[in-house]
Amino acid sequence: MPDRCAECRPRRRVCMRYFAVMWLVVSIEFHVNQLVMVFVFWHAMCI
Repeated sequence: MPDRCAECRPRRRVCMRYFAVMWLVVSIEFHVNQLVMVFVFWHAMCI
């Protein structure tokens, strides 16, 4: 049992890290898209 858990733990850590990186990328893209939309809207209102 301990040896199986030892090989399972790093895989879960990699999975969690991958999930965290994906969440970070998605949130950054969402914020960037929001900023671009606000900037375009503000630019259109000014023109």
